[in-house]
Amino acid sequence: MAVVAGADARKPGARGGDGGIMATLDRVSPGMRARIQRVDGSVRLLTRLASVGLVPGSIVRVERNDAKRPVLVYERDTMLAINREESRRIHVEEVA
Repeated sequence: MAVVAGADARKPGARGGDGGIMATLDRVSPGMRARIQRVDGSVRLLTRLASVGLVPGSIVRVERNDAKRPVLVYERDTMLAINREESRRIHVEEVA
């Protein structure tokens, strides 16, 4: 799966390929795991996220998701803080 800049026809709340609910990272509840489906944004954002391993197919666990604060995710033995605007550009599918 490739990282793609731009919009996709799928809307948040639609069913993903494995039957999970599609959403953006800023809407995932703490404690939930999610698989990154796509990232919309500039080349700069895509490169930054890829450099820390946040690429389509990666599974992250949301540790904290408080309103008006960065989303804290755990991925590959690393805790990452992603600002709210960037988290709205990361489309995910919740996984068990």
